[in-house]
Amino acid sequence: MKVSFISVTAMFSIGLFFPFIAFSASVFEGNQKGSLRENVNLFGGYVEDIAIDSEGTVYVALNSPNGIFTSSNEGATWNPPQEGADLGSIIALETSDEPGVAYVIGGIHLFQTKDSGATWNEIAGSSGEMKDSDFSQTMLYNNGILYVPVRDGTIDMSTNEGETFMNATLDDSVTSVTAMA
Repeated sequence: MKVSFISVTAMFSIGLFFPFIAFSASVFEGNQKGSLRENVNLFGGYVEDIAIDSEGTVYVALNSPNGIFTSSNEGATWNPPQEGADLGSIIALETSDEPGVAYVIGGIHLFQTKDSGATWNEIAGSSGEMKDSDFSQTMLYNNGILYVPVRDGTIDMSTNEGETFMNATLDDSVTSVTAMA
């Protein structure tokens, strides 16, 4: 008798709540007081950063493994990183003044694209060795200079699009840089 009581209760519950589930509005799509929401199908994390380069390529960094997506058509379609990429969880994004060039920090490593996100390559900081990378969770590109804080409180800077870096100490008492503007 318990089995049939549970079955009847379950069917009643499903019948009672199904119309609400079936006809509920999506939180990703729809209109609300003049605002339009539309799901852009970026899966795997939440948006950490957005940037647009001089050619109009939109870069979206998701706080997830390989979470960098690009769009060359204002977000109608999105392109992930190249197959086999291992960029770590993307936590910072900057675009260059140079067309198609952008930078991301994935985990503690710095990556660069020179082809609007079709491929990403790791670049070394001032240590010259990628195995010694230990970048913080922010960076800044301004007036042709890329500034990338290192987790020891110093800042790596490049004036030639990541080809070489020099390291600067702000003050001996500074042990971390968590934001730049």
